[in-house]
Amino acid sequence: MNSVVEQYFKLNPESQRNVQLFLCEVALEVWEKLIPENFIYRESVAGTSQIFDVTLPRKALDSVDSIELMHQVYGCYREPIVALQDGDVEFSEKAEYAYYAIYNFFLSSLHRTSSDPWLIPSHVLSAVGIEEAERTLELAINSLNLK
Repeated sequence: MNSVVEQYFKLNPESQRNVQLFLCEVALEVWEKLIPENFIYRESVAGTSQIFDVTLPRKALDSVDSIELMHQVYGCYREPIVALQDGDVEFSEKAEYAYYAIYNFFLSSLHRTSSDPWLIPSHVLSAVGIEEAERTLELAINSLNLK
């Protein structure tokens, strides 16, 4: 996989972002396959039952071209991120990697900043698993030629 990773790092920042977006679409597929539509968890501080918005990653990706929509979606992330960080919600490792890949891509889009260029790809490749990682990254890089 090293040569594919090298190809990725040779891309300019805009192309890397396009690869990251492609990879986040892959992460969304992983997320939607692994997480049930109705996911309820118990919030540890108050002990109340909460519904985890499993559609939030899709909403985040759908909003990345609109700053107004991103601000709306951003407010919806507060509770789920706290629940994940507090351990109130636990997902499989692959689902969690997919969730954080999309969240981090969303944040970098919202704040118009670039994060560690390998953060999002590494999360997505962990979400798809070692057996699919190289092929997935190669597909993402090759998608640049289709635009």
